[in-house]
Amino acid sequence: VKSVRVSSLKPGDEIQLLAGDRVPADCIVIEGNSSIDVSHITGESKPINVHSGEHLLNGSLNLNSTLKLKVTKVGDETSLAKLVNLIESVQNNKPPIQRIADQIAGKFTYLVLFMATSSFFFWWKGAKRIWPDLLIHDHHGLLNSSSHSLHNSLGNNAENFLSLAIQLSIAVLVIACPCALGLATPTVITVASGKAAKKGVLFKGGDKIEMASKINHVIFDKTGTLTKGEPFIIDYINSDNNFHLLKISASLESESRHPIANALVKEAKKQNIDLLSIKRINTESGRGISGELESINGIINIGSIEWLISKGVIIESESKKTLENEKNKSHSVIGVSINNSLLGFILLSDLLREDAISSVQKLRKDNYEINILSGDRKETVVEFAKQLGSKEDEIKWNLLPEMKLKIIENLKKKNKVAMIGDGINDAPALAASNLGIAVGSGTQIAKANADVVLMGDQLGGLPYALSLAKRTIRKIKQNIFWAFGYNLVAIPIAAGILFPKYGILLTPSIAALLMATSSITVVINALSLD
Repeated sequence: VKSVRVSSLKPGDEIQLLAGDRVPADCIVIEGNSSIDVSHITGESKPINVHSGEHLLNGSLNLNSTLKLKVTKVGDETSLAKLVNLIESVQNNKPPIQRIADQIAGKFTYLVLFMATSSFFFWWKGAKRIWPDLLIHDHHGLLNSSSHSLHNSLGNNAENFLSLAIQLSIAVLVIACPCALGLATPTVITVASGKAAKKGVLFKGGDKIEMASKINHVIFDKTGTLTKGEPFIIDYINSDNNFHLLKISASLESESRHPIANALVKEAKKQNIDLLSIKRINTESGRGISGELESINGIINIGSIEWLISKGVIIESESKKTLENEKNKSHSVIGVSINNSLLGFILLSDLLREDAISSVQKLRKDNYEINILSGDRKETVVEFAKQLGSKEDEIKWNLLPEMKLKIIENLKKKNKVAMIGDGINDAPALAASNLGIAVGSGTQIAKANADVVLMGDQLGGLPYALSLAKRTIRKIKQNIFWAFGYNLVAIPIAAGILFPKYGILLTPSIAALLMATSSITVVINALSLD
């Protein structure tokens, strides 16, 4: 098995697809079984179970187990490519505030036409009855001293009310162009997206930026999110043969993308251990992995202590006490068994990301509520939380994916919740939260279900992203306020409200200048976003 570029695939090629990977072309399953997310095509969120002989569509996500596939269609011939061809342009999600502004701008056009028409008939027919001597007075119009013949015929030198009515109605039409209102939101969103990208933050649409501005509760996954996701083996416990224990566990975990699996395989390679071939494998997200290996009789289980016990594995009380002592309680632990016989435990540790503590502290300073949800055992999570300054009531442990989902659903009743995760088991929680945020070093399925992606392996972009979102919405509101305020003041002046008493008129050319100035002001304000 070797890695190849997706672009080099052709019909008839046989490929291996690991859990968490996306199907690179239209394929048929020739070996294995797994759960597949096909929501990108069908819109159905519930995964489907596939077996040998079934077809998979390009872009589907493999959720559980390794599959062996045969490519049937590639490139423009795939189902996903044909679907994309039906879409006129890439998806452009507008924030609700922009949709409201667009609706107002559309209706505003009819209002302007009505006001221009009303202004015309008022000055043509009504004004001469109210102010019969209005055009005899020597009014000095605003910047209306031009000797241009058109200005003379439409300005204060107009000899009749008809020419005055034409000037003022045109001025209303020109000055009330809804450009500023239309530019108020997209210019700020564009600037914000660019600034976020420079900091390694990818928002998947303007609506995600608006949601980010409303977040008040932030939930972190532990492994791979707050930690580097690069665990390493600390020790072996209750094992008669550490070499044999590592060989079996690394062999079965060799096709998994979980950070612990990577640690086992890495250590096996370091010790030059030849891995055994996998006959069958099944992953239970958040619990463990089971399967069969060549030359090993029986079903192998690798996972949490609770999961092994549920499988009927007998674990003596002395072993549990050893795992819970002061030396070992801060480490993650996995158990390995063949059938009901325990082979031993492997202790692993992981390092905090360099900016994890500073990022959490910054969020607390900005008045965000922080929780840490983990599938790890209590002792490990509590010791870990102490490094971040988190209280015990702010953390949860021994959580399965569905349990994380339930906690988020409860928090959403009174809060706007952001979930930050990296793995396959975090995908449901990311999708269920108000704002799903994936770490760039995480799995494809996590990033696919996220609304925001933190590129790279740093968390420092998270406080910046949430702060930028708040400033972005503030700028949008400033622009909308300016656009409405401008029209509220400018339209009556263009309609001649100041002319009878002060002699102030706006020619169409001055109205055009003011209209352009309002649009430029909106753009400059957007560019001033820091």
